[in-house]
Amino acid sequence: MAQPLMQTVSLSVSHVGLTTAAGPGLLSSLFFAEAGLAAPVASPFFKPAESKDEPLEPIAIQACPWLPPQLPVTQRLTRLALRAAHEALDAHLDGQDADVPRPGVWLVVPAERPGITAATISDLNAAIWKELRPRNVRVFTDETGTMQAIQEIAQALNAGETSALLLATDSYFCAETAAELIAEPTSPWEPTPPTPSEAAAAVLFTGKGSRKTSLSASRSSTLGFSQVPAPPSVDPMGATSLATSRLSSTALGAGGSSGIARVVAVGAATGLDTESNDELQDGLAMTALLEGLNQAVRPDVVLGPSQLSIFRSREWEMAACRAPTKLAPEHQELDISSLFGWVGAASPAVALVYAIAATRLGLLHPPDGNWLTAAVWSLAPSGARGLLGVMTEAQAP
Repeated sequence: MAQPLMQTVSLSVSHVGLTTAAGPGLLSSLFFAEAGLAAPVASPFFKPAESKDEPLEPIAIQACPWLPPQLPVTQRLTRLALRAAHEALDAHLDGQDADVPRPGVWLVVPAERPGITAATISDLNAAIWKELRPRNVRVFTDETGTMQAIQEIAQALNAGETSALLLATDSYFCAETAAELIAEPTSPWEPTPPTPSEAAAAVLFTGKGSRKTSLSASRSSTLGFSQVPAPPSVDPMGATSLATSRLSSTALGAGGSSGIARVVAVGAATGLDTESNDELQDGLAMTALLEGLNQAVRPDVVLGPSQLSIFRSREWEMAACRAPTKLAPEHQELDISSLFGWVGAASPAVALVYAIAATRLGLLHPPDGNWLTAAVWSLAPSGARGLLGVMTEAQAP
């Protein structure tokens, strides 16, 4: 097993964006999800009937109501990503010259699976270049891609970048996912999994705030920073403003020199990828990550895919039992798939945005009334584990 790397960082978050099946923007997503008023889209996928007289049973897959059901998954990923990106970027770029280089994009996408191919990611990458006109695009895959991307973002900001956009997107709304759900039904020993869905989340990091925070930034990283050249065939296109971006920015309020939140720890490790073999799950990889948290970072809220499978939930439970002093005594645990459905590679970024926005909006309450510390963990099918810590300043009443 590779040695896990847990970094203490101090990355200022200035703006965030979110789009989910619950709502097209940050505020609508949180409002409708918390109220339980998410309007489901009638699934166009059905299980095959055993007889012609048997009624067809729909396959539960959530979708964004504002996206046409017949839209191919490539375009779904693109529209989700661009909407979240604009929500995070519009207020930040307001008033800047159109020729000014935009922040680089660290793009987190699903790994190849039925319905998601290399061509899908290539088309998404091209659309990001065309619409956002970033300095560079770095692509990461799977559920721990967010943590790996943040590790590189920390290195880039320390090297002099003024801003960086973390952008994650995923969608299960396609016929290939429906076919897979039929072919591989949930084991009776497993909990009922969350409904597959789609979402995108964006987090804008700024360099100035990261150098003014109290925790020292670690410059060590095993990941190199490189740029991906823009496709020569892509013509730049200006960003379209979304009305929700300014509204969301106003609702979350203005932060101090540290922004509205700061990511204070991030790490990734590798371990057992499945329990369907003779190797026993030991939880050591996640335990090492949790034990690597700075003692000043004691999460009040923990967000992770605990409802997705026993294998995932057991991994975190083992780590939490071995390192109880790393968590606040009365910490709260939450799986954001209970609010937005299972959103795959976008899940950690969605959880990060939710932790920040819910604290700013008063849905999560810091024990001391000032700063709420949250941890986001994830476990990818490849066996990679990821953990990050974020501190969010509550708004004054």
